[in-house]
Amino acid sequence: MSELTITAIARKAGVRPSTLRYYEKIGLLPLAQRVAGRRRYDVFALKQLELIAYAKRAGFSLAKIQSLQDGASCGKPPALLWRDLAKEKAAELDQVIVRAQEAKRRLVVLSRCRCRNLAECGDRLRNEAENVNLA
Repeated sequence: MSELTITAIARKAGVRPSTLRYYEKIGLLPLAQRVAGRRRYDVFALKQLELIAYAKRAGFSLAKIQSLQDGASCGKPPALLWRDLAKEKAAELDQVIVRAQEAKRRLVVLSRCRCRNLAECGDRLRNEAENVNLA
């Protein structure tokens, strides 16, 4: 594959050209070569975009992806960097899961509400939540 225009690589990566410019600006992508004033990207940039997209789908922020790239550019093995980031993200997701499960249990309680007005709801919902170990 030869060098790609910003439009071509954006299409292949499934992002907008403005995303590529932003990634260049914040250092996630190296600055593209210019040919007649237009950006040209090589296969390395496409691979970087694939990595960024994968990491984003795994829940990593652009800042975390940047820290991974920074660590790798300082000679740290990517496997160790990924392991540390994945462990941290997994713990974060465990907390999200716990909060989501609690929210779902509370929705069950809310769905059983038989209050005649909102003034009754606070006490009744609190009592029902205590009965199902939510409080």
